[in-house]
Amino acid sequence: MLATVCVLFIQGARAWGFAADRHRRVQETAARESYLYQQLASRDAVLESQRRIYMERFRRLEGQLREREQDVAVLRARLRPMGDQGRAGVQDRQH
Repeated sequence: MLATVCVLFIQGARAWGFAADRHRRVQETAARESYLYQQLASRDAVLESQRRIYMERFRRLEGQLREREQDVAVLRARLRPMGDQGRAGVQDRQH
């Protein structure tokens, strides 16, 4: 009978140890996942901020490019009459 009580006591202690170990591992996993989710959220916020900065720069550069294209179009329009006058002068001298 004493042997049976000892065996049951040892099995109960093992089961309690196993449950405590399992509970500890679950808590460690939850803490690790929480930390990883925080890191992910932080990284995501940084990437979103960088994306916004680059999109603002890209839009600003697009606007500058459009302005340059308009400047070039204006300069070409101004040069055309000069080019036409120069050709007319050359043609007049040839006749």
